[in-house]
Amino acid sequence: MEETEISNKRKNVDCSAQKEGNDQHIDEPFKYPIDDLLVKPGPDDPVFTARPSPSRDFNIPMDCVGDLLMVWDFCTSFAKLLHLWPYSPEDFENAIRHRDSNVVLLVESHAALLRVLINDDGDYSTAIKKRRSKYKITMINWSEYLSDFLEMINIPGLHQYEATIKRGQYGLVDVNAKLKILSELVNQVLETGIFREKMDELLEERHVLGASRREEALEDARKRRKRKEQLEAGPESNGVVDEHHLNNASVSTNNNHGMQNGDVGEKRNGEIKPSRNDTPSRSGIKHSNPASKKTQKKLPSEVEEPTEHGKVVSSKKLQKQLKGEKDPSEKNCTEQRKKLISELKEATENGKELSGKKLLKQLNDDTDLSEKNSVERRREYFEREMDKRLIRRSPLGKDRDYNRYWWFPRHGRLFVESSDSKEWGYYSSKEEVDALMGSLNCKGERERALQNQLGKYYKRICLELQKRSKDLMHKSEVDESVVRRSTRVRAPPRQNPANAFLRYVNKWKEE
Repeated sequence: MEETEISNKRKNVDCSAQKEGNDQHIDEPFKYPIDDLLVKPGPDDPVFTARPSPSRDFNIPMDCVGDLLMVWDFCTSFAKLLHLWPYSPEDFENAIRHRDSNVVLLVESHAALLRVLINDDGDYSTAIKKRRSKYKITMINWSEYLSDFLEMINIPGLHQYEATIKRGQYGLVDVNAKLKILSELVNQVLETGIFREKMDELLEERHVLGASRREEALEDARKRRKRKEQLEAGPESNGVVDEHHLNNASVSTNNNHGMQNGDVGEKRNGEIKPSRNDTPSRSGIKHSNPASKKTQKKLPSEVEEPTEHGKVVSSKKLQKQLKGEKDPSEKNCTEQRKKLISELKEATENGKELSGKKLLKQLNDDTDLSEKNSVERRREYFEREMDKRLIRRSPLGKDRDYNRYWWFPRHGRLFVESSDSKEWGYYSSKEEVDALMGSLNCKGERERALQNQLGKYYKRICLELQKRSKDLMHKSEVDESVVRRSTRVRAPPRQNPANAFLRYVNKWKEE
């Protein structure tokens, strides 16, 4: 009986302890970021903006947008390797949906990819060399090379278009099939030895850039650490008087000027006592009575004032620094620094009294700003160089619903891909990007990472968006001018801006 009571008591104690543990677990706050789908609205949440709806007015079917962007990005990113002059995504989109069989932009794109396969000595190159003694892709025979490629890969969904293309009727092929063929060409080029060698070169260059960036970061950290140590060393280490002595004497910046034109008070108990005729100046420093010059002891030749960091800098020394006597790099100083120098010279020549602390603070602020701008410019330079050596394009991130966000340099739109890759949309204005960033909840893991990436590329994205909007405005103005022309002076159809893709010329064509 007693054993039963003891066991029941133990069970009650264990249950209460477990209950208390569960209560404590429930009361514990979440440690953000967490999975986005688990984030609940909280009282401390900021006011989120409504997420804008992306535009979906594409000129091609929705399921073709992904292939279109992939092929265009590859051809423009590796344009020099392909010997293919870059073109805009709008021109590529219009060329794909055009019904003409010999659009130069598409012919040159196919020819550039096929030349890489021929020069690689792979399966396609072997098949072409067996069939032809001379192989040169031209506007007349390019469809034959393309049909040979379709025969080699033998993909059921594309094999049916082989005869149509061989007859020179490429324009009759479906848009989806055109992009599938180009996508397969890109995939074949990615496996060639020529492309792999190019990737090795780009990787090596990226490693060199990364090492250089790390060295600069270490050097900047070393300079900041040294500067901090100098600031923490104190005024005694610099051989100057402390701030306590400065509070017992206030004199003008130009000592000689004050001695000649001002009054000197009597000195008692180690302090300078102002006379009755003392009059405060604009800076609060009083001039002494000239009649008491005999009673004053010799003043130091340099007037010293405390700086913002607790150091003491003499006005004479400050003037030398500003004039460049101590700093030979004055030639490279900023406009603000030059302005400070001119202000100090003008004030000194006019006999005005200046605060060395204030001027030095302005000078330090200007120097810090210059260093910050220099570091920012170097960082942007490294990012641009890294982008030039692209290895693989990746999305910026995902939102809480797993929608992917893509940004392509040289393209004035921010694209949104659904989680199942069946729908695409885009943002084309700075206001839409701002609204998108304001709608992201940083408590979620995915949206937090996406917000950071958008902030990293924000300036460059906005510049591309603004550039594209200006180009579209210019095109619309040209279109209106063409429409307003008299019917007797009608512009040729190939001069219409909407048909700009028809005037494409491959300036990097390999002969």
